[in-house]
Amino acid sequence: MSGDDRLRAGVIGLGWAGQQHMRGYAEAVNVDLVALSGMEFDALQQLGDTYGIAENHRYPDWQRAR
Repeated sequence: MSGDDRLRAGVIGLGWAGQQHMRGYAEAVNVDLVALSGMEFDALQQLGDTYGIAENHRYPDWQRAR
């Protein structure tokens, strides 16, 4: 990536692997974590709050994230 190019990332899955990706994206300089998807409602809300994901970009069903 060069200049002002930024990667916009979303994570599907809220378990250990998904959380590792979230943490990595949050620490990366040129990445904006913009969406989360997972069926666990409480975890979706908590992780969405932790990473500043807008309510309308938190999806219990990844297939509806269009």
